[in-house]
Amino acid sequence: MIEKMKYINLAGPVNEIDRVIETYISNYEIQLEYAAKELYNSENVEAFTDPNPYVRLFEDSKNFAETALSYSGKLYPIQKEEAENIITRAVDALDTQKSELKKFDEKRGEWAKVLDVISHFANMHFNIEDLAKFKNFDCVFGKIPLSGFMQFEAYLYNDANILFEKFDNDGENVWCVYFTPKPFREKVEAMFSSLHFEPVDFPAEVGGTKLLGTPEDSMFILRGKIANANSKAAEYVEDLLDIVGVTHERMAAACRFVKDMYYCYECRKYAGKTSYGYFMFMGWMSETDAAKLSEEVDKDEGVVLILETNNDSILSKPPTKLKNNIIFRPFEFLIRMYGVPSYGELDPTPLVAITYSLFFGMMFGDVGQGAVLSAAGFLLYKFKKMALGSILGIVGISSVVFGFLYGSVFGFEDILHSHIIKPAEDIMKMVMFSISLGAVTILVCMGYSIANAAKKKQLGKMLFGSNGIAGMLFYISVIACALAIVVFKINIPAAVIVLAVGLPLAAIAFKEPLTELVTGGGNGRKRKKKQKSGGGMGAFVTVMELVEVILSFFTNTLSFVRIAGYAICHAGLMSVVMMLSGAENGSTNFIGIILGNAFVMALEGLIVFIQTMRLQYYEMFSRYYEGGGKELIAYKDIKN
Repeated sequence: MIEKMKYINLAGPVNEIDRVIETYISNYEIQLEYAAKELYNSENVEAFTDPNPYVRLFEDSKNFAETALSYSGKLYPIQKEEAENIITRAVDALDTQKSELKKFDEKRGEWAKVLDVISHFANMHFNIEDLAKFKNFDCVFGKIPLSGFMQFEAYLYNDANILFEKFDNDGENVWCVYFTPKPFREKVEAMFSSLHFEPVDFPAEVGGTKLLGTPEDSMFILRGKIANANSKAAEYVEDLLDIVGVTHERMAAACRFVKDMYYCYECRKYAGKTSYGYFMFMGWMSETDAAKLSEEVDKDEGVVLILETNNDSILSKPPTKLKNNIIFRPFEFLIRMYGVPSYGELDPTPLVAITYSLFFGMMFGDVGQGAVLSAAGFLLYKFKKMALGSILGIVGISSVVFGFLYGSVFGFEDILHSHIIKPAEDIMKMVMFSISLGAVTILVCMGYSIANAAKKKQLGKMLFGSNGIAGMLFYISVIACALAIVVFKINIPAAVIVLAVGLPLAAIAFKEPLTELVTGGGNGRKRKKKQKSGGGMGAFVTVMELVEVILSFFTNTLSFVRIAGYAICHAGLMSVVMMLSGAENGSTNFIGIILGNAFVMALEGLIVFIQTMRLQYYEMFSRYYEGGGKELIAYKDIKN
């Protein structure tokens, strides 16, 4: 779910601003907005423009950050003069060893820069150097702005000369790779350049360190080098403490004091200052946190908290804060890869969590393999804090459930004596069930779309959109007619079919005038603009749009056949493993069984994971999800 947000105004005397920052701003999740910008019409409010007096000390204290963080004991209060004296003396002592530390800093900077780029391609399980050896194809890695990526999807995605793979979405850019035949390189480069594609290089060597293998291998090498450099740098800093004559505790206290005061002054930039000697902070926080803050501020005589009740009058837009239970929460990772929902949109996380687990389990149904996958995923999350680990853990459980339904344990189908369905034997049942599941999923997605349009008061989209009520009636009518004629052999009059299918299509085709009619002219300008294109051309465009709507329903529904396809493929691969390991003739080679299972889990597990994600992003998100929101960024997270 998306937490309901409150816009707050926290005000008080200017001499209390530091206390308010430390007491309230630093302890609550508040996304601060620039008060002077929010109140641009007010002549009595101006921004805090005083320079931050702690900039130099803060920069100097970074040299001793590792030492400060390594101290876990109690920190006692320290005064500005003592903190400044400690850091100044330590910096002076540091000058004697700067030449050595500079080498580490330069290398760490190089390694960290390359690590940041490579981390966006962590899911690529191919050796980088092998991709550069293609004779007939060029392989180009890079990043493309979200706007450019949307244009690529709309106009170039099906280009026969481009093989495109998306790896990461950091909220601003999509990190990707494309392949193109060498004769078409210049043409394809020009097209991507027009989309503001920015290529990136994977250097073979960084700071004297050779990079090998997959991006994950290179990341492992770079992290090891950075950790080793940090350790050596920390040894130099340890020597400095002896030279300066201060303890870990006092150095840590000095660094913390400087850091707190630096960010305290940085925080002032968000505040507005009135001519009456008062400050005010403005920003967004969750309704729950706002209620807690209100209770706390009520006991503070020097501070006032105002909760805005009318968000329409506020200049800034509410940020999005996702809040889901422990089962759904891991799937927020997939949502963030695509783009967080806007504040007025329904949170797709619950639907993604349920359908992703269901689809994956159906395609990868095996009790033993699912259990191994689940255990590996949860271990990765526990020890490596990998977001994908928890997702693997959950979908692995789904695989176990479907493994019982299929009667399969590591490919053996005689261990469990009961099963509901066998994918390799009941092919038509699997196909029909997959298509039926796809139809139900599409209807649910359209329900989400209708609910989103209702929340945003987009009446035309809700009633007459291809994913609105008209689109849903059209889809239901087509399914009902097909079932009646093909399955139940009912002879439906042609007039009934035309009315049931044609009326919703007509509503979709004339969405603009119907919306204008219902809303009383709200979209008059859009309609006028469309009519300017000419009657004949306008009719042609309308017909083409209807054809696209019909085809999208057809292709999206058939796309769910891949669920049955991969379930059958999984069963087929395991039967090959059983045959090659001699299990079918009674002379089982367990080494072959283990290696075969490992191969199938690695290969098909990755493919199924990607295909399930594709169903989410293309067949489902295209019908109900817009994204484009900005996730809440609290000041306290920036500080920490």
